[in-house]
Amino acid sequence: TDGTVTGVSIISMSETSGLGANASKESFRSQYVGKSGELAVSKDGGEIEALTGATVTSRAVTDGVNAALDFVREVQGT
Repeated sequence: TDGTVTGVSIISMSETSGLGANASKESFRSQYVGKSGELAVSKDGGEIEALTGATVTSRAVTDGVNAALDFVREVQGT
């Protein structure tokens, strides 16, 4: 309710094993916990470390987290 990420779950994916599929690992997803505001991967000047060889996937997950944060702000009217 305060606009801070408490966790990230990936429900479905069809990424390359060993590359983009690593986005489902806790070590990647845990980077988002405790963060708020507009998030970005490090290659774009943000704090989220992109997966090696899977920057597009890392950006897509980050975009999804940003969309969720935007939704919360919209629903709360902030």
